[in-house]
Amino acid sequence: MPAPSKAWVTISDSQVDADSPLDTVLMTGMRDNLIHLKEWLGDSFASAKNHNHDGVNSARTTLDVNLVQTWDDFHDPNVSAWAKTGTVGVVVPGKNGLCSVLGGAGWGGIDQIGRPWILSGPTITFEATVKNIDSSTVHAFVGFSEDNFGTMNNSIAFRRNNSSTNWRCFTVNGGVATDSDSGIAFVTGAFKTFKIIATPTSIAFYIDGSLVATNTTNIPTAAYLGITIGNHGTVTSYIDYVHCYTTTRM
Repeated sequence: MPAPSKAWVTISDSQVDADSPLDTVLMTGMRDNLIHLKEWLGDSFASAKNHNHDGVNSARTTLDVNLVQTWDDFHDPNVSAWAKTGTVGVVVPGKNGLCSVLGGAGWGGIDQIGRPWILSGPTITFEATVKNIDSSTVHAFVGFSEDNFGTMNNSIAFRRNNSSTNWRCFTVNGGVATDSDSGIAFVTGAFKTFKIIATPTSIAFYIDGSLVATNTTNIPTAAYLGITIGNHGTVTSYIDYVHCYTTTRM
């Protein structure tokens, strides 16, 4: 918001008593105060008098339905939001609600339909708790991708790649990748909480609350992405919950 073009003028009581002249000082002060108030309320905005929260104005805005999405405890992984690859089910339905993922010859996992997330400005925060069961897991993926375990030419994710010792932190744009080492070993039999805070210029990766990598290159800002979690081969993993939201100027 630009500063008002007129400074606020303090008009003294003596200027407005019954014997005071209606002079140019008083009239100018009254006019400048009206201009100051009008501009402060918003009339000096560039594109409209009303606000639309775009950084220039501030009118009522429609919030995207994907502002906050949560799947807590996965009581039903067969919800319409997900495409499923391999065998996807519920462990102890109605109690723990863990989503069980079993791969096969290829990938097994859940993949969000509709690709609702894009790095067009608002920060995206993603968090999921996942447990890998099998030590023979060669590939694992937790994050965002543009396709259902396909080329993944545009993605932001934690990955176990080719039986890597540690989780890797990937940003991939048009097939060109930045691959950072998290320093956190890929282990089986324990839940890990994976968190990604993504902006158009920086991707921060957290494991169990600790920052493990920050990528600033090969960030896919043009692709529409969906949450993707899974593994490759005849191995099992469990997903406890998934939470994702954007921070938008209100």
